[in-house]
Amino acid sequence: MRYRYTNLFAVLTVPLIFLSVFFAGAGHGNYALITVIFPLCFLGIVLPDNISMYFLVFGILQFAIYGNIIDRFGGKKSLPFILAAHFLFIIIGFIATNNSLF
Repeated sequence: MRYRYTNLFAVLTVPLIFLSVFFAGAGHGNYALITVIFPLCFLGIVLPDNISMYFLVFGILQFAIYGNIIDRFGGKKSLPFILAAHFLFIIIGFIATNNSLF
């Protein structure tokens, strides 16, 4: 099995992390981009009031996991599920912050 999307999304993760940290101003900016790109990692910061290592690792591996799901099940079957789950976590992230971080 070829891991085309897994490798592509894993490489894409690195610039997205730097872009997110840049727009967050290293803690002094706007967290909206982090919430949109890495919603589960962001929930790991908001909900327990500190950064959990599990959420941080999942945030780094998030797009590689998405790519692996696409590689295993095909884009037509898995992409709607991935997008729905991702948008659900974005909405939960915005609700959990109660607009206090923006």
